[in-house]
This record gives sequence, structure tokens and C-alpha cells, in this order.
Amino acid sequence: AASRRARRAVGDGRFKLVEFPRLEGGYRRELYDLENDPAERHDVARENREVALRLAAALDAWTAEQPAPAGIELSEEELETLRALGYVN
Repeated sequence: AASRRARRAVGDGRFKLVEFPRLEGGYRRELYDLENDPAERHDVARENREVALRLAAALDAWTAEQPAPAGIELSEEELETLRALGYVN
């Protein structure tokens, strides 16, 4: 689910690519030209498709290299509290 994935971003100095998770999977991408739009108000991904694809590939490669998040182990007491609150079954 999109709520479990975070927004991701990568930059190369001039451009910044931001990816927002979609509910149906994948990401919606926006590209900003920081030199001409430092406030990041105008998405220029369509006009700079090759830059967006290059930065997306770099972001995917970096993400693939990251270790999986560590799981959290809860005590039986903590699990009972979460069950009582309706957070887990």
C-alpha cells in the first residue's frame, strides 16, 4: 500500500526528482529545475524526460542497495495492549 512507502527524492545539483507513492502502486514523478525554480513550483518532467528517467534510474539503484528495514519484536504485553486498542488481531 502507498501508505507504507515513503516519498522519495534525488537530485543532481540542477534538477530534483520527487516520487510520490500511488495507491495503485508505483510512483507519480515530478521534476524541478532548481536553477530556474528554486521554490519547486513547476514540474518540468515532460520537457526534460531524459533527465527524469536518468534520476529515476539512479534513485531505483540507490534504493535497491539499501538494507531492508529491521523488524520490531514486541512483547506479549505490548501485543495485548495493541489488540485491546484494535491495532492488531
